[in-house]
Amino acid sequence: MTKQQTVVLDFMRTQFIHPTAETVWEGVKDKLPGISLATVYRNLHRLCDDGLVRQISMPDGSNRFDGNLSGHWHMQCLSCREVYDLPAQALKAPDGFQVYGDDVVLKCLCSKCKAKV
Repeated sequence: MTKQQTVVLDFMRTQFIHPTAETVWEGVKDKLPGISLATVYRNLHRLCDDGLVRQISMPDGSNRFDGNLSGHWHMQCLSCREVYDLPAQALKAPDGFQVYGDDVVLKCLCSKCKAKV
C-alpha cells in the first residue's frame, strides 16, 4: 500500500461524517502536501476496489465514502444533507434469488432540521 493510500485510509477510519472526496482531500493535504484532488479520487476508488472503503451514491447525487464496513445502511437529511448510519435490517430475498450485497439510503429529515420546521 502506498503512503498516500495509507494516509487516506487512516483518515477514512477516523471519520464518521461520510465525507466526499473533496472533504477527504481537505483532511489529508496537511499530511500529504501537494496531493491533488484527482490523486485522492484515485486512492479512494482503489481502496473501494480493495474492499477497505465503501462508496455510497446519495439521493442528492453526491458520492460519499465510508470507512465503516460493518453491516449498516444510511440516511441522508433532505435539508442539511448530513449522512447518518442506520443499523441494517434483516431482509429475506424471494425464493430463487441470490443477494450479494445491499446499498440502502433512506431520505429523511434529521432531528435538528425537523426542530426548525
